Amino acid sequence: MVVVAALVVGLALSRSGGSGGSGSQTIRIGVTDASEPYWQTYTELAKKDLGLNVKIVNFSDYSQPNPALKQGELDLNEFQHIQYLANYNVTAHDDLQPIGAAAVYPLPLYSLKYGKPSALPNGAQVAIPNDAINEARGLLVLQAAGLLTLKDGGSAFSTTSDIQSQKVKVTTLDASQTAPLLNGSVAAAIVNNNYATSAKLSESQAIFQDNPAPVRRPM
Repeated sequence: MVVVAALVVGLALSRSGGSGGSGSQTIRIGVTDASEPYWQTYTELAKKDLGLNVKIVNFSDYSQPNPALKQGELDLNEFQHIQYLANYNVTAHDDLQPIGAAAVYPLPLYSLKYGKPSALPNGAQVAIPNDAINEARGLLVLQAAGLLTLKDGGSAFSTTSDIQSQKVKVTTLDASQTAPLLNGSVAAAIVNNNYATSAKLSESQAIFQDNPAPVRRPM
């Protein structure tokens, strides 16, 4: 599955030319990982090379940046992949548009107790995000790890109701809550990149992950 974080813009912005009219030199970008050092580099380069003042606006969960963009509180946002954006536009009857790809991230399965998926005991609790797209992607990760099977092999729209067999018990909850449960409530959890960073999860604690690289198909 290709998972590219998209730089997203509202149609109103693309027509007007930016926040505060054509003379404005301040761009507000909504993110969920403002503490990452690359945003400091980004804002410095935008000022130096483009003469733009970039204001990074942080959000605590994925449900907030798209409505904020639609309501004019932001000029751009960067936190989601294309499937998440498409699902949001359909369910919210919105028309936000991607204008560029910004990053590619795997979706890891973390555990503080076990070193590989096969070590998880039968019936172990595993937490995954509950939003429509990341739930499906999390289930596909668990299937690839040999922890469950999905109806017809699964898809980008699979839900827990599509689980046909499972070694583990899957719990769905808000993406921001999967990492905290690793300290005792669950044996493993699917944790999105920014929440893994916030929780200071290390690469060595990721016991499995999907491959976000594009699938090359012959012409």
